[in-house]
Amino acid sequence: MSLVGTAAFALMSSFWALQSAVALVKTRKAAVAFREHRRRLDEGVKKHRKRRVALVIAVKGVSENFEGFLHFALHQDYPDYRVIFVTASEDDPAHAAIRERLAASGRATLVVAGAAGNIGQKVHNQLAAFRHLEESDSIVAFADGDLLGREDWLSCLVLPLNLSQADCTTGYRWFIPADQSLPNRVISLIGTAIEPLIGPNWRMCLWGGSMAMTREVFEELEIPENLEGSINDDARISQLARRAEKKMRYVRSVAAPSPVDFTWSSLFEFGRRQYFQLRIYQPLLWWMALTVPMAFLASFTTCLISLCMGNLLMLIPVASAIVLNLARTRVRLAYLKARFDRGEASALEDAVRGSWWLDPMINVVHLLIILSSACGREITWAGIRYRVTGPQETEILSGKGT
Repeated sequence: MSLVGTAAFALMSSFWALQSAVALVKTRKAAVAFREHRRRLDEGVKKHRKRRVALVIAVKGVSENFEGFLHFALHQDYPDYRVIFVTASEDDPAHAAIRERLAASGRATLVVAGAAGNIGQKVHNQLAAFRHLEESDSIVAFADGDLLGREDWLSCLVLPLNLSQADCTTGYRWFIPADQSLPNRVISLIGTAIEPLIGPNWRMCLWGGSMAMTREVFEELEIPENLEGSINDDARISQLARRAEKKMRYVRSVAAPSPVDFTWSSLFEFGRRQYFQLRIYQPLLWWMALTVPMAFLASFTTCLISLCMGNLLMLIPVASAIVLNLARTRVRLAYLKARFDRGEASALEDAVRGSWWLDPMINVVHLLIILSSACGREITWAGIRYRVTGPQETEILSGKGT
């Protein structure tokens, strides 16, 4: 084998260990960043710097945790905020449930958007909510219609905005498995592996389930106009913010546990939908996401084949990767316990515990999900079939908002 070939083989076989080392370092850094943000939050922001927030929530249907979601949305500890709920129709079960709570809350508005045309139903609902923004709303925030979290969720999310440290902020969805079935465990572990990698600005992708921006940025980016015809809100806004060189900040202290219960079929449908939208709006991030599991599996396979051929030197990268993954698991568990110190993520901790041996399977599934989004222009989302041919080119093929 030539010198170049030998070097390439050595690099390929050691990539598994290198990736494990990077994952360990990134997880440690994420834990440190989380503690630092909590410290700044505990120090508090002067009351006069806590700007008024309009929280936009597009809702469809009533989940089993709907009462918990409503309590979460209406009982944040942030002193000056209001909620704009929006449904597609008065016939949506969520509409009646929210309407019953309006009088008691005193801080919520309920909007009916109607069925969408050539635009994503969620985005159509948000555009309807934007028409109810008031002049005094200094920050525009977004949440998913099934989000659960703590009473300081909004305070955490908008802290960098109130401190003038960012133009846009985002949180992250932590998948909490309903049980320890393999599909649930795999998606939970994919999520925990992605979280430490979020940011910096050039590769940031906002998550619409926990997202906020200043009103000045909202107006400058012409968000309503630039969401017309889009199926997606967060990746599209990320695209606009990056082009305008706005500073996006991932707020690690925003704890957003998201209960999930997937079968293999629903897992692949969900995963393809996420990466399909990433491919349309953030193609560079899509390609980056593709390379990670590909490189891991190439390295893992190289080590395995070499060992089978009697190359005992391969025990070095294999043993190194295992030791590093065990260390990462311990760090990850400590990180989760600190983030969710009320036990909200105990099922996720169970999924993480002893998970190092699942890495090859997780990377195979992750790669297949990403590859499934590589072609085609059609997806189904919340019962509606869409064809998407560009960032602002969406066609509804079947189904409608209710």
